[in-house]
Amino acid sequence: MLMNSKMKDLVAATIQAPALSPELAEILSSGFVESEGCILFAAEAKKAIRNPSMDATEFESFANHVHMKSFPMSLLFASELLTALREIFPEKFVVIVAFDGSTATVRFHKDRPGTPWIDINGLDNFKEEAVGILYSI
Repeated sequence: MLMNSKMKDLVAATIQAPALSPELAEILSSGFVESEGCILFAAEAKKAIRNPSMDATEFESFANHVHMKSFPMSLLFASELLTALREIFPEKFVVIVAFDGSTATVRFHKDRPGTPWIDINGLDNFKEEAVGILYSI
């Protein structure tokens, strides 16, 4: 995982969650759908409305985000999300975990050359949030 300093400190001090919450397990077990060249959580796809100004990476990052209170749960969810993506899709995906001290967010998008959602070279520019990036390949 690529991480900023805050994420490195948090991960080092975190005890892994024993199992996903039923709500998060349901999101993963619902699978994924493809829409307009984008891969979306099936459980969330009906709610996702693409703004015409969004490129595919922006849309996936917007539509495929899940909030949770538990930081350890976010790491487990990100790991299981990566496993699910690897099992189904040959494409490379980016999974981003962020934690602001009270809420964790996990989001994903396809890795498209030239359209990153987050600059991996600027992770330490996030001063308030712990940020980590995982890749499916």
